[in-house]
Amino acid sequence: MLSTLLEMSLAGGCLILVVIVLRALLLHRLPKALFFWLWMLALLRLLLPVFPASPLSVFARAPVAAPVVQQAAASAVGEGAQAMRTEAAVAPAAPQAPPAAAAQTAPLARAASAAAPEAALMPTLTRVWLAVALLLLLLLGLAYARGLRIFRRARPLQSPFIRAWLKENALRRPLEVRLCPRIDSPMTYGLLRPVILLPESVGKADTQTLLCALEHELSHIRHFDAVWKLLIAVAVCLHWFNPLVWAMAILANRDIELCCDARVLRRGGKEERRAYASALLRMEEARARILPLTNAFSRNALEERIGAIMNAKKISITALLLTLLIVAVALTAFAAAPESGTAPLSTEAAYSEMTPEELAAAVDAAVDANAQYRGVSTSDLPAYAPYGLGALDGGLFYRGVRVRAFDDRAAGILALDTQGNVDVCAVRDENGALTGLRAATREEFDQNTMEEPRIRAHWFGMEASAAETYIAPPEVWPLPETEALRADIAAYAPYGLYDESGMVAFMGVAVRSFVDEAAGYDVLCDPNGKVDVSAVRDETGALTGLRATGDGEYAAISSQQWYSEDEPAGALVMQPMYTQEMKNNGLWIDDPDTAGGLNIAENGYANFGITTHQDLLLYDGEYVRYLEDAGANVHYENDGGTIDLYAVRDESGALTGFREATQEEYDANTKQYMAW
Repeated sequence: MLSTLLEMSLAGGCLILVVIVLRALLLHRLPKALFFWLWMLALLRLLLPVFPASPLSVFARAPVAAPVVQQAAASAVGEGAQAMRTEAAVAPAAPQAPPAAAAQTAPLARAASAAAPEAALMPTLTRVWLAVALLLLLLLGLAYARGLRIFRRARPLQSPFIRAWLKENALRRPLEVRLCPRIDSPMTYGLLRPVILLPESVGKADTQTLLCALEHELSHIRHFDAVWKLLIAVAVCLHWFNPLVWAMAILANRDIELCCDARVLRRGGKEERRAYASALLRMEEARARILPLTNAFSRNALEERIGAIMNAKKISITALLLTLLIVAVALTAFAAAPESGTAPLSTEAAYSEMTPEELAAAVDAAVDANAQYRGVSTSDLPAYAPYGLGALDGGLFYRGVRVRAFDDRAAGILALDTQGNVDVCAVRDENGALTGLRAATREEFDQNTMEEPRIRAHWFGMEASAAETYIAPPEVWPLPETEALRADIAAYAPYGLYDESGMVAFMGVAVRSFVDEAAGYDVLCDPNGKVDVSAVRDETGALTGLRATGDGEYAAISSQQWYSEDEPAGALVMQPMYTQEMKNNGLWIDDPDTAGGLNIAENGYANFGITTHQDLLLYDGEYVRYLEDAGANVHYENDGGTIDLYAVRDESGALTGFREATQEEYDANTKQYMAW
């Protein structure tokens, strides 16, 4: 949250600086309304976390071209702080990679290591910012509440002149004029039921002075200036650390008054301007407090206001064109957010300009740079386990989410699992000691998909967006709900339940929920888990086993099927991102017609929703696990698929479509796979 606020403060501060310079140079040469709207543009930039993007924005970042999980250092310091664990490693630091490997270390890996001290400070800085912001908001509210108590004691002013003026200037909102002895200058308060407050000195003044004050305050009411002043006060409370925002609060309030003066005098001549300026001088005002929902006939920068009044001129065509140009530049260059290059990717948007040959060449170049890195093995896991990394279900998991790319090149590791849902980078201190793990944000995940050749090759030709696979790991790990269950896990271990780096697993599969009413457990272990587990007890209440139910390929898991023994130390858990064999043997680039030796165009499968990707079959965008076409003597299997299909043919043997397997057929195929 704080990193987003800092970005907003930086962008808004730059725009404020531009407005201050323009104001100093052109205040009396351009329409006063221009500066008012420039201030409001800066105000919205400070308050809105999402702003329209522009490719011409001065905040546009240079494109990042780098291997997996490579981002700018600023991103590692800002966005990474919320996901990073900073506890000290309990295992020895992993060995350093050889010099050649170190030279290829990703910028994010280096940035994340350097960012560790800053990341540890982020929660403290956030608390300090929040405490000061809340204090200022509280003081603001108290000041306004105190002002309201004073204002509501004011007595209505009902002279014939006031009644006639109110009738002539009727609004859709009820409007009152009151006398308040506790104020020294005219002001307004209230949004739905506005009130003009006059000090006794003005209430008893000559008609010209009274009329000037009333017209000025009415202009504030008609244009809802109190709302803008409230938003300015809120911006100061939120961006209290930015001196430019305090400067904006002072100058913007001045320009609101100047703009109001200009509106009142728009239809007057030179004599009216003199009378208005004389009224300003007669109504000396000494306000000691800032009231957020009030507008005062103020003498702040009185000389500036009088000078602006006496030098007011009609707007020339040149001034009007210059005004429009300044607003356009401010909108596109300073107010707009940078155009993001990390939008969700699609075949048409991301890869339409890259040919298979170009992609293969990019992979070859990445192999040359990164082939010395290895994958993740079981012997690596103890060092990462304290930070939420573990192996389950044939994959590497970080805080319960399957890892797509894992980057710890300082330890010689760069690994890929295309079925994963988050990218993770190791964080090391200046001495190379492991201090935590950092998960990529959704934007970084999409950026890696676009820029890393090996991942791009996996998504090449796919219609679905890579961003659809992203899952953000939980900020708190292990989940507090599982604390008691993990403490009692030994009682359930003989039946296949155990704790894997904070993740509750059953026979190597992540558990979604666990129920044991006799022991008082009804726990949501992991929203992304695959199986629901419940305890089985006999008539005496003794635990006799566990029962699991799941979806898809996990439906057949039961307590009678014991998980396999742990892999031996050093066994590969996650494949390396690049190997020399990829270059020697060539990387498969998607052929839209063939998969597993089948030509879907020739046998007519393409006409019924069958497509291909990376030599695999898909049906309506879902990977096919099993396909049986007895009429064409075709049998296809992919144990990583999720759907089973059977070809449907008419009496003449012509293919008419495919049907999905029934639950019984799917379960039977699953048992056959497990038997193999």
